[in-house]
Amino acid sequence: MSDSPRSPGLRAEELAILALCIAGVLVAGLVQHIVVLGVSPSPLRLLMPLIVGATFGTLLIAVRRVRARERKARELVEQQAAQIRALNERLSDAVRSQGRELKSAGDMLVESNRLNGAGLLASGVAHDFNNLLTIVLSGASFLQEHVKGAEDAEVVESLLSAGERGANLTRQLLAFARPWKASREVRCLNRTTDELTPLLRRVLGREVEVRVSLAQGELPVSAGRGPIEQVLLNLAMNARDAMPGRGSFSITTSRDGAEAILEVSDSGVGMSPEVQARIFETFFSTKGEGRGSGIGLAVVQSIVQHAGGSIGVQSALGSGTTFRLRFPLAQESAPVQSTPSGGVVSLSSGVVVLADDDAQVRAAASTVLARLGLSGRAVAGQREAVEALQSIDPDQVRALVTDLLLADGDGLSLAVQVRATHPRLPIVLTSASDASLTDSAIVGLAKPYGFAQLQEALSRAAKLVAPR
Repeated sequence: MSDSPRSPGLRAEELAILALCIAGVLVAGLVQHIVVLGVSPSPLRLLMPLIVGATFGTLLIAVRRVRARERKARELVEQQAAQIRALNERLSDAVRSQGRELKSAGDMLVESNRLNGAGLLASGVAHDFNNLLTIVLSGASFLQEHVKGAEDAEVVESLLSAGERGANLTRQLLAFARPWKASREVRCLNRTTDELTPLLRRVLGREVEVRVSLAQGELPVSAGRGPIEQVLLNLAMNARDAMPGRGSFSITTSRDGAEAILEVSDSGVGMSPEVQARIFETFFSTKGEGRGSGIGLAVVQSIVQHAGGSIGVQSALGSGTTFRLRFPLAQESAPVQSTPSGGVVSLSSGVVVLADDDAQVRAAASTVLARLGLSGRAVAGQREAVEALQSIDPDQVRALVTDLLLADGDGLSLAVQVRATHPRLPIVLTSASDASLTDSAIVGLAKPYGFAQLQEALSRAAKLVAPR
């Protein structure tokens, strides 16, 4: 048997066409012979019309089949063209999507480089810059107690405000300079908010009415005192800039199941939906050149997220803004860190050993200590501090205040060394970049600081080592 493909057989309609063609030609031949020629055709003469009819019918069938194949080919071509167009569209969408992803990745890389650059810059200048701000704030707080007249007081107030803004900006930049670490410290949200309220009133100014409503009981959250204060300060400074005249600023805390809720509202100008969509972007600001760093709310979001929480915003143009922060409540059994209760401990007259590698900072801090009724023994390095403590009558030594960076060592090593020989000596460790500590018996104090901050730190340090 042959394996060659066979032509398809004739279909019914094709047989009908062939029969009609043969019949038509045959009839025409009969008419020609009988009517025109007047003779009766012989069977041999009828053979030619039959052949002609069959040939004509076969040609018609072949043409019909060719046209059918052309239609099928066109349909197949159109189908394949449609598939190719669809494939091209999918490829174009994939290319566009890939392009968007590449652009997004490029933008993220650029922003990451900017953050790294800002972090390196902040880390590099934080120590010297915050030392300068410590001198400025210490001098301004001293002037504030001695100036007379509303005009002079306003100038000093502006100086203090500018110093605090500079310190806050440095802290925000440092937040990007080092990676966040999960905090093991549990802090009461209510207590931290209440302790910071006087500073918030000062930051917001006399024209802004500050209202604070705190929930009953403890609201323990897994965040340190510094990060919570940073969140509140950033939101307060944003609110102040949104209220150029009089306004109101409110803080409300509450408990919602296993979450602590912190709501911060202002009566400022509000935000459009377009601005709200971008407020947490790093370096995005609507305050104009020279007025905003564009990282305040990005820092807030980062702190809240690293504490396991979330932040949302509600705002409309002309209707103010409300930020709603949700923190998971920490385990009730965990120790809640807070400022020791019982008011300010006043250290009696005596000597405080003051160690700092910056001579101007030592002078400014000595002035602050003098206002507290204490005498400052200023030294530049770790060795000098140890020698000073050995040379002073132990009954006259009231505290050690040391910077983290010293001329010949570091303040933490000095604190550990002193703790071994003076277990009941209050110790305050200052730092221009990071005042977080693992030693619960040492009080951290971030630079820049002024009179009130140093007084409060000394008081806390004294309570930590006081006999129970």
